[in-house]
Amino acid sequence: MRNKALGLPRRRLLGLSLIELCVVLAIVAVLLAAAVPNFQRSQAHQRLLAAASALSADIQNARSLAVRRIRRLHIHFGQADGGTCYLVHDGQSSECRCGDASGAACSGKVQPLRYVWLPAASQLSLSANNDEIAINPNQGTITPTATVSLRHANGETIHTIVSIAGRVRTCSPTGAMSSSIPGC
Repeated sequence: MRNKALGLPRRRLLGLSLIELCVVLAIVAVLLAAAVPNFQRSQAHQRLLAAASALSADIQNARSLAVRRIRRLHIHFGQADGGTCYLVHDGQSSECRCGDASGAACSGKVQPLRYVWLPAASQLSLSANNDEIAINPNQGTITPTATVSLRHANGETIHTIVSIAGRVRTCSPTGAMSSSIPGC
């Protein structure tokens, strides 16, 4: 085809018009708006699962360490300004408490063997029915038994239950969360 006014061949324009580009951007925006909340929920769920897995492993490791060292260990669960924590130590039961992000508050020469701080900003919190449990090095038994709850701000909760025999299991009070976390 020729342009009649100038007598030049008419070029076919390739590409997108502004309207087509706006329609594509609107579709992408709608898809992102639907996907972002699901992604955030999935991230929160994975953080909760990771924290529960770490807590369970830390309790089992503390039990193993107590038996191997033939020394009584304590696991303290508590709160401090700006978050919650748990810590493993080999001092007397009242010698270590939750401090803050910089570390545990221990008296004397006691040093924590493991300290995990959950800042409030992480939206995870920890609570337990007992402030502290003791691990007997002779049989690896735990007194008193404990249920430790890890809770996300969105309401998801995982219980870590420690039996007197030192066995650790995790469960969800609201029913099975995944194939790895059964209902309580």
